Amino acid sequence: MKQPLLIFCFLLGINSSFGQTVVQGNEKDERIVFVKVEIEAQFPGGDKAWGLFLQKNLNAAVPINNGAKQGRYTVITKFIVNKDSTLTDIVCENDPGYGICQEAIRIIKLTEKWEPAIQNGRVVNSYRRQPFTFVVE
Repeated sequence: MKQPLLIFCFLLGINSSFGQTVVQGNEKDERIVFVKVEIEAQFPGGDKAWGLFLQKNLNAAVPINNGAKQGRYTVITKFIVNKDSTLTDIVCENDPGYGICQEAIRIIKLTEKWEPAIQNGRVVNSYRRQPFTFVVE
């Protein structure tokens, strides 16, 4: 029987885009969403708490249950962490299939609230990218 394995990706660098800060809307608009910030938004409790949350809640068998062959499958989710800690606009930037994108989105939605990003000493809305890698052996 194939054994599912999930590799937790804590690539903080992947959360930031390359280049300059990009915003949506007007500079004085409360809807500004930063792509690059001084302090990234994070799961409450940091990477260790995120790893424990994933171990407890993520179904690593999803690709096997959906017919995935042996291999490594990575999906990158993207979402906005708002100033009020809520999450919006949760999407997959890629979809390797086998229900992996849906499982990643389900997990992000389960978290409900994150610690928002900080820019220039202020709490701001920001994009966050979170990779998930499933390995089917």
